[in-house]
Amino acid sequence: MSLRLCLAVFALGLVSCADAKSEDDAIGESPSENDSPPPLSPNVPQLPDRPDESAWTAVPSAIEACYLGPDRDGSVCLPTVEWSADWGGAYDYPPPYAGDPQYDAPVRFVDLSEADPNTALAPNFVLSEVMTEAKGRFGLFQAHTIDVLQDIRDGIGGPLRVNSAYRNVDYNAGVGGATYSRHQYGDGMDIASDAASLDELADHCEDLGAGYVDVYATHVHCDWRDTTLDTAFYGAAAARSVAVSDDGTQLVGDLDGEEGPLRVRWMLLDADGQRLDRGTGVGLPALDHATSVAVQVGADASYSLIPLAAR
Repeated sequence: MSLRLCLAVFALGLVSCADAKSEDDAIGESPSENDSPPPLSPNVPQLPDRPDESAWTAVPSAIEACYLGPDRDGSVCLPTVEWSADWGGAYDYPPPYAGDPQYDAPVRFVDLSEADPNTALAPNFVLSEVMTEAKGRFGLFQAHTIDVLQDIRDGIGGPLRVNSAYRNVDYNAGVGGATYSRHQYGDGMDIASDAASLDELADHCEDLGAGYVDVYATHVHCDWRDTTLDTAFYGAAAARSVAVSDDGTQLVGDLDGEEGPLRVRWMLLDADGQRLDRGTGVGLPALDHATSVAVQVGADASYSLIPLAAR
């Protein structure tokens, strides 16, 4: 139950809001870093003892991250580099929260030291608004989140400020972010606008399928934690051969290891990539509107996306 809804219900005397925020502290969200007094200009706190990131090795990847672009044709693509353990704690992500593959660590990033910060990722947004080298030399922001950012801007019909988007692990910790803050995963953003109220912005996020929304004094946090991860940053579909049975009730295929059945995690998704349900094991529930299932098997870091026939 969202805090806004809970307060409304509480006003009717129907429920206590003592436990209104159902999110665990580790995956909830903290206020944007530019909320803390005194005001910061620009919105980038200077953190102590930052490593010399210029000395880090960046190994180019063959994969590009492609975005909506100024003409809305998806033609703006940025090269990526492979994650390296040599980058240390700044990019040392925690193990997936409760084993959820939506909290897998990214395997590729954009090298912001080589990218033009003025690159238009959408008609009204440039690279530096969602990824800035001041918050880590390497960054990521998922393509679908750029899409919804532009959708919000179109919906309110006026300028939209992005107070905070991608943060690397060290930077997020330095500004008091939650351990599993979605800012680190490239689908979280803190936004504000003179063209719309905070409640209106929150409504837009919810209408566009945000997995978590909260309203702060000066901005709205929205993230898409339940939307399929961008393979440009999180890896291609697993090579393991997995399918859905003809009757649509279970997963079949390469699901065994040398010592028996492997662990299977799945998420049922709708046509927009929003998660409808998740679970473990090979059995699948019959859910209306499910159009695909994302499957992670054993120790696979990524998951296969399998289309579902009409159910």
